[in-house]
Amino acid sequence: AAHVREKQGNYEQFRPFSDALLPYYPGVAAIYLAPGAITSVVAPENRGELGLGLNLLTDPLRQTETRMALQSGQLTLSGPIPLLTGKDGIVGRLPVYTNSEAGDSRFWGFISVIIEIDKLLGSTAIARLPQGGYEYKLWRKRPSDGSLQIIAKSPEFSALPDVRQRLV
Repeated sequence: AAHVREKQGNYEQFRPFSDALLPYYPGVAAIYLAPGAITSVVAPENRGELGLGLNLLTDPLRQTETRMALQSGQLTLSGPIPLLTGKDGIVGRLPVYTNSEAGDSRFWGFISVIIEIDKLLGSTAIARLPQGGYEYKLWRKRPSDGSLQIIAKSPEFSALPDVRQRLV
């Protein structure tokens, strides 16, 4: 987002910039630029055309949480959602604003960072909790309909009395 803002919306040099950045964030599978909310550029380049051309504000799978990001003006997390690679992932989506020639702020589009859920959970100790005698269930409420979405749970999870911890 800082790169796009610094270049006043010009993203011609984004791919070399992101190629240099991605090795420092091994959990990030891809970064998408969506000027005007249409996905137009993806890094790394080996993702090819995967996911390009999506309108984030009208796509049924993405529009609710994209609109939430736009309304808040802040980074929001979506998912897990099925990714076009066949895996499940979390999407960090940030609305980007640039300054017009008159100096006022205008909506440019979105930067989306894709994190594959298996890599994210694999980087934590959550899978080792059962070895210590703990069961777990990680879930969220979907913003679109309030239904419960299970992200991960221990193999022997039961509905015994539980301890809940809300993560905001």
